[in-house]
Amino acid sequence: MSDSPPRAMFAAVVLCAWIAVTAQANVSIRYFDEFVPPDPSDPSLSSGMLVWPYNGNIGSVHDSSLGLTRNGRYAYGSVGWDPFIWDLATNTVEYLPSVDGLLQAVSDDARVSLFKRWDAGSIYYDPSGATALSPPVNGEGYAVISADGSRFATDGVTVWDGPESYTVINGQPPYTYFEPWEPLSMSADGTRVLARHPRYRDPGLDQDWTAGIWVNGQYWQTFPSDEFWPEVMTSDGSAVFGLSVPNPSSSATIRQLKRWTEDQGVVDVIPLSDGSWELTCVSADGSLVGITPLIDYYGYDGETTVQIWDETLGLMNLKTYLASFGVDLGDWKIRRLYAMSDDGLTFIVEIFELDDMNMVSSERMAVVTIPEPAGVLMLLGGLVPFARRRR
Repeated sequence: MSDSPPRAMFAAVVLCAWIAVTAQANVSIRYFDEFVPPDPSDPSLSSGMLVWPYNGNIGSVHDSSLGLTRNGRYAYGSVGWDPFIWDLATNTVEYLPSVDGLLQAVSDDARVSLFKRWDAGSIYYDPSGATALSPPVNGEGYAVISADGSRFATDGVTVWDGPESYTVINGQPPYTYFEPWEPLSMSADGTRVLARHPRYRDPGLDQDWTAGIWVNGQYWQTFPSDEFWPEVMTSDGSAVFGLSVPNPSSSATIRQLKRWTEDQGVVDVIPLSDGSWELTCVSADGSLVGITPLIDYYGYDGETTVQIWDETLGLMNLKTYLASFGVDLGDWKIRRLYAMSDDGLTFIVEIFELDDMNMVSSERMAVVTIPEPAGVLMLLGGLVPFARRRR
């Protein structure tokens, strides 16, 4: 009987930890339409319209604008053309005053923001107000930013050290009206930029100038255009993940998840299922990659689901992965993964439900956070089905 007190104490600790993780899991799913209020400067915008992806209607959240800071503290987006920043720690929302556009990038402390205006101009915003970047850059309004906001890159690829000082990297013009270079990612320290030309796989282009990494303004790494489509880069710039390029002479549609590092070059990671995919996010250490299907939004039956690749667990359905850490989405299905924090614990997703006719009946944008106590449960006997190291 001497073992009873220690066992009872251990059981009590496990029970308390389980109660804690269950309680936090219940608040680990937060919906944009519940926390993002109407813009007080424009009463015509209703938070009730935040449940539909971008369809051009004023009042909806533009899905091309949704994002998350590296540290997972701030979610951001635009309601109509009104940009907002949601502080997930305090559940407070700030609309950026006297500006309109689609938010594209936000620094980790949310003091510096970049967004694309409706007239295709790029805007820099900090506590002193909004500054239109000059020269302007046409295109899709791509923008990426360093963690502290001191450096950023826009279409072109043009690297900026503040709103008044830019560098035309490697002779590329800062203004290219037709199909400018697209910056896809910037390292946290601002020294590396991953960029791609929208006509990347056009055989008529000079293949040395289709995709690569710039380091401090110098074109440093070229990717083989016939086998690698780069999409996301880790925060330190040491690894780039992408997809295999389909062979036009082959009927095969299976895509490979690939990874580039300086030491190993481009290597295969894992084959994906049949269909079209894109990589939308990666954790800081490259051990988690978000994989989203390219789908028809109308009449989608949910058969092709968002995946996540974990270097320990392999390829998994994202909903199953989240459930293994105590985050239960119930009947909601995940249609798209927009962003992930560096530690791999916070995600922005689009979720939906199906009606009796197997048609989409409702949908929402949500922030999903894996509860911190899940790590405690791993240490107390592996109550969580899948354990991985903390980031």
